[in-house]
Amino acid sequence: GDPYREEDDGETNAVKIINTAMPEKVESSLVDSLIAKQMSSLTMDQREQAYFDIHGISDNKETPELIQQSHLQMEAELSILEEAAAYRKAFALNAAYVQDHRFRLKFL
Repeated sequence: GDPYREEDDGETNAVKIINTAMPEKVESSLVDSLIAKQMSSLTMDQREQAYFDIHGISDNKETPELIQQSHLQMEAELSILEEAAAYRKAFALNAAYVQDHRFRLKFL
């Protein structure tokens, strides 16, 4: 099955697997060694892409069209959020600020 499929209780399969497979306290050295082992199994290109993903580095050129498309995608995602209490509260307090493109650009 899909590990990211949401179950009836709102929890994904991946979250259930992690919660059942991981003890409550894990030594950081164990986590570090697991990450190092997984990273060493990647190709150089895969490892570089993982580092880029972690640090938010992208090969995409920021064009006005890309920014506009990203704003539209963000708007679509915000409209379908079920647990968006903070967003709704901010919107109620100052809709103009929350909808300002310069403000939203910080989240893209």
